[in-house]
Amino acid sequence: MITKDDKIVFGMNSKKTKKLGKLLSIDKSYAIIRLLLKEPLNMTIISKKLSIKLPVLVHYLKILDEIGLLTITIKKHPTKKRKTKYYRVKPFILSIP
Repeated sequence: MITKDDKIVFGMNSKKTKKLGKLLSIDKSYAIIRLLLKEPLNMTIISKKLSIKLPVLVHYLKILDEIGLLTITIKKHPTKKRKTKYYRVKPFILSIP
């Protein structure tokens, strides 16, 4: 895995590429990837927008993090004292020779 112009490039012969391929072949994880490429969102919003249960969402976010595609930003809520994690998928290229 290398970076090119702020995009992560996945080659064909890596375990991370295989995990990415699996995620792209599952409708729910594919929808998560598409949504999080557009904007950072917290788990509650992702879950509501895609009608995905939180345990399923956590599973897919964990895999995205393992393969290096997930950026997590912690923001303090403006009116509440708690902090919230926002997730975003980094742009990537899947290279097939």
